[in-house]
This record gives sequence, structure tokens and C-alpha cells, in this order.
Amino acid sequence: YRLTPTEIAVVRLACIGHTAPEIAAERGVNVETVRTQLKRVYSKTGTSSQAALVRLVYGLSSSG
Repeated sequence: YRLTPTEIAVVRLACIGHTAPEIAAERGVNVETVRTQLKRVYSKTGTSSQAALVRLVYGLSSSG
């Protein structure tokens, strides 16, 4: 998916259930920065939400 190292770090935190504000606090950045990074990740991966991203990362089907 050609994610940057920063995007990968954000994905890792998102996949263990952290919210955008929690990710921002953990990484020492503004929450809007994290939201922008997540939007880029969603675009690159063809997902549209944190739940869909988690399903993709863990190889789960969207149908359950």
C-alpha cells in the first residue's frame, strides 16, 4: 500500500483501538494531523473507517 513509516505507526495504534486523540497524544502531534494521516491511509488502502482498516490489517472479511 506504500504507507509511510509514520502512517504505519498510526495504523498500528489504530488497530489496537486507540482513537485519533489518543494517537495524537501518544505521538506528540495535533489531532488534526492524525486525522489527515488516517484519511491518507484510508485512501491508500481503499478503506473508509477505522473498523474497515482493522479488518483489512487482520485479514477479516467485511461480512463477518
